[in-house]
Amino acid sequence: MINKEQEKNSILHIKKIDKLVPCWLDAGTALHVYRDETVHDDLDIDVGIFPENVTNILDNWRILNIVSVKVGGKNNIVRGIQCISGGENPTLIDINVFYETENYRVLFGHTWYICIPKYFFDTFGRIKWGDKYFFLPGDTEEFIEHRYGSNWKTKISREEWLKSVPRFNTENHERPAMRTNREAEDLMSNMGITLYEK
Repeated sequence: MINKEQEKNSILHIKKIDKLVPCWLDAGTALHVYRDETVHDDLDIDVGIFPENVTNILDNWRILNIVSVKVGGKNNIVRGIQCISGGENPTLIDINVFYETENYRVLFGHTWYICIPKYFFDTFGRIKWGDKYFFLPGDTEEFIEHRYGSNWKTKISREEWLKSVPRFNTENHERPAMRTNREAEDLMSNMGITLYEK
């Protein structure tokens, strides 16, 4: 779990990313900061970016302490970037890259993909985390519910959460972002991206 020092260093590190490219708090980080005002229950930090900003992130790999770049598909498309914060006990920070279809922004995982309607990214709100401000997609509660389902306000243990993590997309998944999506699958096909075996 992330301690107070790691959280403080992570906040400073995300500000480095924020100065380079537009980004927002994503996934569990968005959930925890919005709901709990802390990420102490998490193991890593997530931010989101658009693909047009990937090059600027990679060009600054030393400043950001980039340790891993996940690529795939035709022309080694960047699916995600990992960096580590400073300090004695650095924290892993995932930079999630959201690609565009006609109606969605799509993040490709290993055995699944996340589809978020594009309208969530039309506007961004700001939230204070520690002593800094960060962006969150517009209509934050609806965004988080789309990612985590209608019970997102209820805290669950790490063990319960791990049991609930889907292995792959299904048509009627309880989390709308994890439902199968024709646009996402067409995009995967066009980009030559394959998921691991389900």
